[in-house]
Amino acid sequence: MAIELEKKDRQYFENRKRRYKRMLTFLILSLLIIAAFAIAFFIYQQKNIYYTDYILIDSTERSDGSYTNYLSYNKGILRYSKDGAMAMDFKGNSVWNSTYDMHNPMVDICGEYVVISDKGNKSLELINEAGHVKSLEVLYPIIKAEVANQGVVAVIMDGGDENYIQFFSPTGKNLVDSRTIVEEDGFPVDFSLSRDGQKFVTSYISISAGLIQSKVTFYNFGAVGQNYEARVVGGFDYGQTLISKVEFINNDTVCVFGDDKFSIYDMEEIPKLTFEEPFETEVKSISFDEDHIGIIKKRIEGNGQYNLKVYDRQGDTILNEDISYNYNKFSISKEELVFFSDTELNILRLKGKEKFNTTFEQHISHVFPMTFQDEYLIIDNSKISRIKLIK
Repeated sequence: MAIELEKKDRQYFENRKRRYKRMLTFLILSLLIIAAFAIAFFIYQQKNIYYTDYILIDSTERSDGSYTNYLSYNKGILRYSKDGAMAMDFKGNSVWNSTYDMHNPMVDICGEYVVISDKGNKSLELINEAGHVKSLEVLYPIIKAEVANQGVVAVIMDGGDENYIQFFSPTGKNLVDSRTIVEEDGFPVDFSLSRDGQKFVTSYISISAGLIQSKVTFYNFGAVGQNYEARVVGGFDYGQTLISKVEFINNDTVCVFGDDKFSIYDMEEIPKLTFEEPFETEVKSISFDEDHIGIIKKRIEGNGQYNLKVYDRQGDTILNEDISYNYNKFSISKEELVFFSDTELNILRLKGKEKFNTTFEQHISHVFPMTFQDEYLIIDNSKISRIKLIK
């Protein structure tokens, strides 16, 4: 009898133990689900807040002239002019400083590398994150230069009846030489270099029977390109469409912008047309980041002054909205659309909800989103300011 009671007691406690474990598991899962919903709700709220004002975090007086330009660079900004360039963090502290003498400096940035070339002249500067400089001199006037994320530089040059393309290593070693003949190939309009420096796309224009003829050509300097003549892995005729810009928006996606349409190519190795759309009205602005393409066109009729469409890199429309912003500059950054004029700033979320708008007293020339989603760097005529948006 005692043995039977002991067995029953043991079974009773085992059952209670199992029930306790089930209840504990259920409680933990419930708390995790509630926490997940709370976090998701918090993130949703943060991504949909409309900010009504801002506070000034700090401000630094500008010591440069009106001919100075600024670009976003490596968790900070790059300031450049005809006589030099300086990398700064968002607080305005100098990271590196480089001097040169150029008549018409152009800048391209990829990762930690910056290439500054003197358009129409023969000099360029390659600078890395630490501020180390490699100065290069080329044989012909520079049309454009770009840099890849490992420091490879591509330069296209004007040789009169011929044009030249050269690739240089970060140490200045000549890697690639290519020549095109104007009478046969036309004039170069634009080019773009992939992030890894292995792929290259060009836009050329020629005149045939009095008509414009445009062609976009794709090169592969990696292993796949060895199997193709002159490493040309694809070419597309655009007829009388003037192709003014070609761009690797990321390492494998190329956007081709014409005066009456734009195209998206997937180019992991060989180009494949994935999307194309005509422009029915005049294009005012184009901007892009690694995953999105934003195009603003003038409206003939409708509610807004302009129509804004944002596409993903496959060409799917993720935003189609009429806008009436009075703006001079437009950019896509960190899933936000930033519009600003001389004194007015408007920030629109990628989903179409307005995030912030304000008017400044000073003439603003640049707006840069910072690391935190509600902080921005504002550059006006006299100072560089960090602001934080508030509800």
